[in-house]
Amino acid sequence: MWLRWSGSGRSNTCGGVAALAVIAVHVSMNYTRIPAVNLLALLDVFIYISAHFAVPVFIFVSGWVLAARYAGDYSPGEFYRRRAKTILPPYLFFTALYLLVAVEGGTIGFSGVPSLERVVEALLLGNAAYHLWFFVLIIQLYLLFPLIIRGYDFFDRAGASLFLLLSLFIIQILWNAGAHIAGGVSGPGVVYRPDPPLPVAPSLLRPRRPRRPAYR
Repeated sequence: MWLRWSGSGRSNTCGGVAALAVIAVHVSMNYTRIPAVNLLALLDVFIYISAHFAVPVFIFVSGWVLAARYAGDYSPGEFYRRRAKTILPPYLFFTALYLLVAVEGGTIGFSGVPSLERVVEALLLGNAAYHLWFFVLIIQLYLLFPLIIRGYDFFDRAGASLFLLLSLFIIQILWNAGAHIAGGVSGPGVVYRPDPPLPVAPSLLRPRRPRRPAYR
């Protein structure tokens, strides 16, 4: 590919900028509490909109690091085992926590034992708490990563990796626009998340570095 490996410093910088953007989004979202349209409200709206690059950058960095670590031949079974050890413990812990603990009116209490149906729903959709959807998105990336790499290699060998990147970029835009339009037509009773069901392959900007033996 046409990008070269530059070490972990660049990915750490991108992750740090994305983390600051996440904080900016959650702080500036309080513009709805400002009663009048003034400079502060307009500034908050601008920050809230412009800082939404945070999650795509996190996904990109995750794909970048995975593509660098698992360059060349590797065991898919070992890959899935390592990813499961990384992502499942915190996801299961916080899903259980938010299912069992209720926060209402500034008080914290026990919400009761959830039904099996509710537990399955929370694990599959990440809706035990709003922010857990990010876990589900990363899990999708981990599950599909071997296929993403195979697809990338196929297009790269054909000299069409840039075409693939641009095509996925256009699909991403169409998906987001379609999700918002569908949500607006269906009304507030139906929720559409604009994130694509298949994470856009951040490993398309795969760092170029020498092949190495299977990762151990």
